[in-house]
Amino acid sequence: IIQDQTSPNLAHIPTTNLATYSENFTTLGWTNSQVIVTTNSVISPDGTQNASTITPTTLSSVHLISTTGTNTIAMSVYAKQNGYTRFRLNSGSSSNGYASFNLATGVVAASGGTYLFDSGIEDVGNGWFRCFLVLRGGSGTSMTLAVEDNSGSVSFTGDGTSGIHLWAAQSEEQSQATAYIKSDGIAAV
Repeated sequence: IIQDQTSPNLAHIPTTNLATYSENFTTLGWTNSQVIVTTNSVISPDGTQNASTITPTTLSSVHLISTTGTNTIAMSVYAKQNGYTRFRLNSGSSSNGYASFNLATGVVAASGGTYLFDSGIEDVGNGWFRCFLVLRGGSGTSMTLAVEDNSGSVSFTGDGTSGIHLWAAQSEEQSQATAYIKSDGIAAV
């Protein structure tokens, strides 16, 4: 377990990770649209070669992966640039709440939506960031990660090579993102 919880937004409180496959983005727990997912392609923040690369296809489209999660309020994932420097995290609809993260500069590049409460990005070293989004007053039915082109658009033509690296997805019924809990086929506590 990664102990990167130096900010109050990433606290240690009892929780359940509703993303049932937190490190394998190619399983039945995840769906993808116009991306190629390569598992175990890069070393993650825990020092193991278990992070995935998400590469947009060459079609003009929205390029994303998503997983269902009942009453998802807080969501987080570790991300690293790999040609593309930005991605968006939302609960299935940006209008409900979203955050766009710039993995080159380590900032939340944009955020908004009806239920947006908080978002943030934390540098955990080696080019990796833990990115989080918290909704309040409403919840989503999925955790969606959409690659953005480097100008921040979610709909673009990919080059088939550039992408982003992802590891350790977590969605939870909490008012803040909490310490990462690995899950492998079932919601994990």
